[in-house]
Amino acid sequence: MEQIFNSIFSILPSSPFTSFLDNFESIPYLGWLNWFIPVGACVKVATVWGTAILGYYAVQFIIKQIGNISLFKGGST
Repeated sequence: MEQIFNSIFSILPSSPFTSFLDNFESIPYLGWLNWFIPVGACVKVATVWGTAILGYYAVQFIIKQIGNISLFKGGST
């Protein structure tokens, strides 16, 4: 299984963000700032929140489309 993943990853290009992320290592006091403002936790919370909002809008869109389909078939509103 590991060989399959390694062969897939060898086909994919390298990350374009590697050099950008490497530049963060040279920022002084970034570790102290991360201690006061937990950036990792903030990113996780923002990701979950954004996923929930996206899911809500996706479900609302699907419900609306189902309602539109039932109108074409002669359903009531």
